[in-house]
Amino acid sequence: MWLFRERIERGEMVRNAVGEEQFEWFSIGVLEDAVCEGRSVADRLPYLQDYCAAMMLLGNDFLPTSMTFRLKEGGHPRLLELVEKARKASTGGRLWSAEAGLDLKGWQAGIQYLSYGEEGRFKRAVEKKLMAKGNDNDPEDEPLRVRADAVFLDGTELVADWRGLYAQIAFGGESGRREAVQKYIEGLTWIVDYYTGRPISMEWFYPWHFPPLWEDVAASLRRRGWQTPPAPGARGLRPVEQLAMVLPLRSWSLIPAGEPVRRLPELAPEWFPEHYELQSIGKRFAWECEPEIPIPTPAQVWAVVG
Repeated sequence: MWLFRERIERGEMVRNAVGEEQFEWFSIGVLEDAVCEGRSVADRLPYLQDYCAAMMLLGNDFLPTSMTFRLKEGGHPRLLELVEKARKASTGGRLWSAEAGLDLKGWQAGIQYLSYGEEGRFKRAVEKKLMAKGNDNDPEDEPLRVRADAVFLDGTELVADWRGLYAQIAFGGESGRREAVQKYIEGLTWIVDYYTGRPISMEWFYPWHFPPLWEDVAASLRRRGWQTPPAPGARGLRPVEQLAMVLPLRSWSLIPAGEPVRRLPELAPEWFPEHYELQSIGKRFAWECEPEIPIPTPAQVWAVVG
């Protein structure tokens, strides 16, 4: 099996001399053989399932990527080491199974492994971005010009309370940090349920641009265990409601006339600001930056439109 996608460099599609799109090809079979090298035939599928489950810690469509655990910065070797350590610590030698779901002991060990050296990796991530040289005329290099990450450094060292500063920037403070940890752990279960076809709440989402620190996630798993996401709601989001929660005003004509959510911009204009900042901490290119705009929950949308 092969996957392919457009080749993207610096946020733009790569084309050849005559303007044709260029593609990257990725062999699933080659990846399978590489990560399963030396494993028994019987363990190949269980290992691949654990490997895929652990991959969500690198970030995906539902949970953000950590500044200290990224594929492009040694993340894959660290992921393989994590899977090994977590499987050894797990109850049945598995991180996930259809019968038992996610194994708490295994995930505690895996995320605890990520917490080791987290401060040093955070410092290196900040330094690497601040040392990067950008092009003053390239809009994609805006995060390098803004230098928002510099707030974490005092000279050549991290500021004394870099953890508290991260919590303030990422979650609005200590109470937000605790809530984000709980929501992140909920997200691990939600993602696995989503991809394995189990019932999920389509109203659930992680509302922050940053994940919690690994040490906070590990500590919460030790104290409280898994945090279960909410059960599917009775109402459920309709596709047009999902669209309205992410659609910019310039495309609002796509919302059919007569739909209650069509009136959202006039009923809740604060959700559609004309001017906003981009969050560039931990981001290399402008296309990676998230807009700092309100993210209404489904309940808030329903309360407004009825």
